[in-house]
Parts: sequence; structure tokens; C-alpha cells
Amino acid sequence: MMAFRVLSCAVFLLCLSVEPLRAEDKPADAKHRELQRLAGAWKVDWLELDGERRPPEGDQVSLPLVIRDNEIRHGETKLSFTIDPGTDPKVIDVTDETDSNQAQHFEGIYKLGEDTLTICLYLVPGAKQRPVEFTTRPESKLAIFQFRRVE
Repeated sequence: MMAFRVLSCAVFLLCLSVEPLRAEDKPADAKHRELQRLAGAWKVDWLELDGERRPPEGDQVSLPLVIRDNEIRHGETKLSFTIDPGTDPKVIDVTDETDSNQAQHFEGIYKLGEDTLTICLYLVPGAKQRPVEFTTRPESKLAIFQFRRVE
């Protein structure tokens, strides 16, 4: 009988020490938290296209990229996007909605640091080909954009 009480107490204490599954542990909540981390204004640090790193130029320097919810704005350019932060690397799909008659879809991956955002996209609209790493090669049709958060 005494052993049963000790076992019951041990089980009870173990149950108290185990953290219950929180609602925020659900994939939808992880996505929501990631969207909150992505929100804000970003400036291009550099970009790499087909294996060649380049500094930003023109509007890439003067206009910030603004992310809010599932929307990206850069000047007159309007993009929508979806993410899956539960994959490795994290997945992003971007749709250029600037021309509402001809939306273009691009598959990519991203990584988000404290104040940096790196996106690698396959630049063939509508193609079902997602990058698997953050590198480009000549004629790969891949582009990497490195952004820094604007204060």
C-alpha cells in the first residue's frame, strides 16, 4: 500500500513538471510568430544572381521592402507570399501581383536572423523548382537577396 502511495505521488509530481502542449506549438501558431518576426522594413544589403554577387542599385537602395502579414511592398511592386517555417530550410512562395492580369509565382527558401533576412528564389515564373541551399551558380536562374532590418 505504501509503495502505491509513493508511486502515485511520483506520477503526480511528474505530471506537474511536464509542460503541457501549448497552442503556440501548433504549426499555424509557429507560422503566425514567424510572420510577426518578418514584419517591418528591410533594405537590400546585397544580391547574388547566377553566381555573381552584386551591390544593390537604384530602387533597391532608396526604397525599403515592407513586409506586413502575407504581403510585401517595394515601391509600386506588390507581392504576396506564403511560408512554412517548419521545414529545413524554411520555405517561401512569392507571387508578384503587380500586374493583376498576369500574376507570377516563384518558389524559394529563406532564413531569418535577428536583423537579417536571406531569400533564395528560383527566377523562372511558375516553375515547380525550389532551391535547396543558399548558393547560386552561373545559369542556375537562382537569386539570393540579403536584407537588413531598417530601424
